[in-house]
Amino acid sequence: IRLLAAQKAAGMLQITGEAGASVYAGFLVQARNNQRFVTLEDAVIGEGGTVSVPIQAYEAGPEGNVDAGAIDTVVTPLAAVVSVTNPKATAGGRARETWQEFRERYYNSVDKAGGSNTDAIRAQLLETEDVVNAVVWENDTDEMDEAGLLPHSIQAIVYGGTDTNVATAIHARKAAGIQTCGTSSAKLLDASGKLRTIRFSRPTAVPIHVRISSLVTDAAYPGDDTLKAAVVDYIGSEGTSLAASGLSIGETVYYNRLMCPINETQGVVDYILEISTDGAAWQKANIVLTALQKAVTSPDKVVISR
Repeated sequence: IRLLAAQKAAGMLQITGEAGASVYAGFLVQARNNQRFVTLEDAVIGEGGTVSVPIQAYEAGPEGNVDAGAIDTVVTPLAAVVSVTNPKATAGGRARETWQEFRERYYNSVDKAGGSNTDAIRAQLLETEDVVNAVVWENDTDEMDEAGLLPHSIQAIVYGGTDTNVATAIHARKAAGIQTCGTSSAKLLDASGKLRTIRFSRPTAVPIHVRISSLVTDAAYPGDDTLKAAVVDYIGSEGTSLAASGLSIGETVYYNRLMCPINETQGVVDYILEISTDGAAWQKANIVLTALQKAVTSPDKVVISR
């Protein structure tokens, strides 16, 4: 694998102007943070006086990820264009991958061509559509182990993804003759036309309620929504179609570590933190999960008061 190169942000631009006027590819606009964007296609302003066209940041980097409405300046002179804006935020811009990020990705990767160990199976699962998190256990002994795994078997615990896609990913990487265990299953045909039953398990989602009270902030505080988003990103959001998984399956919700995303939010000065699994019994202590549970939360479960 190689270092990921810097990438340019992309999005859509809405151009308002004279109906019937042409706006050629390469038309330059600028956001409030001075980042420039270029249109990627020729366009003709419609009868309603507007047209939407795809754009890309002029330079690679995260600075190209701007909020909706941030692009408002025309750089290329064109009399027919009255105004420009981006109805939705641009996304996809990133800096060149750091060596630390590369090392972490490297150690999580495997040689897919011949990989059939638990790391290879987990890597295949994590690349499966809508899979948020996965762990794979194995018992390579001749007896049932303490976790209840059958001899010479594997058990994948998978959060997200359809049953069929999960089963397909496991079957693609598991070694021949190895049993699959779990409380969920899906059937699929192998290359020889035989119907196989692939078993795996689904973790139980444990909702985590977070109460931030007596919050003190300064002028740099961006707002409660930003603070809530930081907490949700750290724990992991409810649902399966996610880019980020938050805490891993079976990982304890450490009370002290949860302070990190709060402390790192700009403008936060002081607060009292409490957590709960039901929104009623609050505590200032860790929430320990079993190996078949995963912590999740959502903005409505993060309560902020002053």
